[in-house]
Amino acid sequence: MKVASKDIYKAYQKCHKGKKGTLKAQVYSAKLLDNILATTIQLNTNTYKAKAYSTFIAKNGSKPREIFAANFKDRVVHHFIVPHLEKLISHKFIHSSCANQKGKGTHFGVDILQKMMRVSVNKDKQTYYLQLDIFNFFYSINKNILLAVLKAHFKIAVKNKQINEQRVHEYYELCQAILIKPKADNKLNKEQLNNIAEHKQLRKLKEHIGLPIGNLSSQFFANVYLHELDCFIKHTLKIKPYVRFVDDFVILHHDKEQLKSWQKQIEVFLKDKLDLRLKDEKILKPISSGVDFLGYITYPYHKLVRKRVVHNFYVKLKLWYEENTSIQNARVLFDLDSVNLNKLNALFFSYLGHIQHAKSYKIISNKFRQFPYLKLFFYLKDDKYQSTAYNKHASKFSHQRYFFNTIFKNFSILIQKGTCFLVSTYSIHDNKRYHIKEEFTLNKLDETFQNLQNDNQSYIYVSEQGFVHNALKQRKLRYIFISNHIHHNTKEYIC
Repeated sequence: MKVASKDIYKAYQKCHKGKKGTLKAQVYSAKLLDNILATTIQLNTNTYKAKAYSTFIAKNGSKPREIFAANFKDRVVHHFIVPHLEKLISHKFIHSSCANQKGKGTHFGVDILQKMMRVSVNKDKQTYYLQLDIFNFFYSINKNILLAVLKAHFKIAVKNKQINEQRVHEYYELCQAILIKPKADNKLNKEQLNNIAEHKQLRKLKEHIGLPIGNLSSQFFANVYLHELDCFIKHTLKIKPYVRFVDDFVILHHDKEQLKSWQKQIEVFLKDKLDLRLKDEKILKPISSGVDFLGYITYPYHKLVRKRVVHNFYVKLKLWYEENTSIQNARVLFDLDSVNLNKLNALFFSYLGHIQHAKSYKIISNKFRQFPYLKLFFYLKDDKYQSTAYNKHASKFSHQRYFFNTIFKNFSILIQKGTCFLVSTYSIHDNKRYHIKEEFTLNKLDETFQNLQNDNQSYIYVSEQGFVHNALKQRKLRYIFISNHIHHNTKEYIC
């Protein structure tokens, strides 16, 4: 295979995006040129072999799963080959095939379903939905069938002069190398493995069965594999209202018996052509009861958030509070290193992004009522929630200081400036803020904390954490102390 180093470097950049903080990415990047050249040579000489996978246990709700994480070098190779394969195959995917495609995530899938429901609504006839799910999908994929499907796509690409036969042969060999059953690092003990069903353990499956979950290549191959099902449903069964997200799919029709008939035909196709089977739980209900799909209960003209999602949000907010606060005599101290603060921001905004696509006002307002501490970390501006952790628009120190003084009106504010810190105190007696012109050295910081706590004054400390640009350091929340005065009046967290 003729591969240029610059192409491997581009693949590395895509793979590295969002993974900069991981150990494997840092190790690979430490000898970046050597690693890129080595990968290029291996691909050019057809000597590429995947390294052993790292294994760990992930919990999806209450179900533990064995995860195989590819070596960073192998992820770079995945990011190199998948875009090339997408150019040859992805344009064939049906419009209502979602997941692992640009612009086709969960919200796209739910919107497609809702549009189908609206079109299918009939005043004279009840419309039903059939929801099916493939059993143990990724760990049931037959790699021999997958390679045959890929070969068929490659032949069509050669026939249409999208690619030459030599290049196709090279792509096919690389796909074979990627699909070889991965070796594991064996870091999991017997007790951990005993908690996972045998059919959920990739290491116990036959050589030609199963793909590791999470790899970019596995996600793409999964779409290629189930494209065969899409074609059967759309072109053979002639079903129009159909949407699929990975292995979970929904079909609509006004005749229940017709849906049952289609289900039987789909079961036969999956077994005979793809060596798959459906889960035992099959749902056949009127669309008026709502379709539980991709985290939402979807109706023709509105959506609700699944109760389990709301409950998980509650549990995680409660856990974060318990892990990052110390409480004594009804006074609360938040210890906020960058990891904890980033974790809260990621948690809040990820759930907020999901919830806001449905009827969400009550859910969000309830969370602020259940967890008043959220008012310390998030505020509304132009109908959008913003983080109070730092001022992302500041271009100089005075902007940063003004930001915290404005947000935390009822708090004394200590803000680091080099080896010193500045203080502006808030008096609970006359409701006024007083700026102290004097700069204090950092060795007086603990003493100042103690004095403010003894005076029962709430305060925040803002420390320097990295740079905004060469002339301005980034300043973020580091500590928040809440006195009895504010703690007992939660409405005054942020005024």
